[in-house]
Amino acid sequence: MRLPRTLALGLALAAALTAFGHVTVVPVRSDKGATQTYTLRVPSEGGRTTTGLVLTLPKGVTVLSVAIPNPEGSVAYQRKTDGEPDQIVWTLEIKPAAVVQLALTVTNAPADGPMIWKVTQKYTDGTSTDWTPKTTLGALDDEPASAAPALGATGGPAKK
Repeated sequence: MRLPRTLALGLALAAALTAFGHVTVVPVRSDKGATQTYTLRVPSEGGRTTTGLVLTLPKGVTVLSVAIPNPEGSVAYQRKTDGEPDQIVWTLEIKPAAVVQLALTVTNAPADGPMIWKVTQKYTDGTSTDWTPKTTLGALDDEPASAAPALGATGGPAKK
């Protein structure tokens, strides 16, 4: 009986560590059309140093401000004119096993539904990982307090 319990605990721990390894965006719920400050939690994974992050903004989002990550880092706003979503590009260094939090303030999209944050994390070895956390928009008072967060991440190392 000890092996199944140990195995279950090991799997739970592995799942928890994996969940903390992905780029996440909080809060995971917000009011449509509201002004909101979001925080991207960015860990550097796999023993690699992160060198940059590209955030493709969800449709209908208006950026009001973006925090610069540290004195050595930089941030650039790329406004697209071809109908593609705008992007925020951070250049920074996140050492292996370190975590950085990046903040931006936006006006949310005016419609209910998910806002998909497309994030590409770039590493010193030339690889990148794509993440797609989301924020669900709607009236916050319509959700029960115990609602599970609507946050997901997909992706794996993608050579670019």
